[in-house]
Amino acid sequence: TGTALAVSEQTGTASVQVTGGNAARMDFGIGNTALFRMYTDNTNYTEFKRTTDHPIIFNTNNTEIARFMSTDLQVVLQM
Repeated sequence: TGTALAVSEQTGTASVQVTGGNAARMDFGIGNTALFRMYTDNTNYTEFKRTTDHPIIFNTNNTEIARFMSTDLQVVLQM
């Protein structure tokens, strides 16, 4: 349910580009509240930002490999 933006390409590479004059930003949220932000500007500054006290989790192959917490970074090492 709701509204979706779908980008698909059957024969090549699909992409989404956000371009601004001095900066570009994508906000992800619920209602009118931005919960996660990706931002970059013309001073070569890039930000991945969680606006609440929840972790940013990185997964590969359905396995958590790293977790950014508000107090530390946890990395899972497997040999």
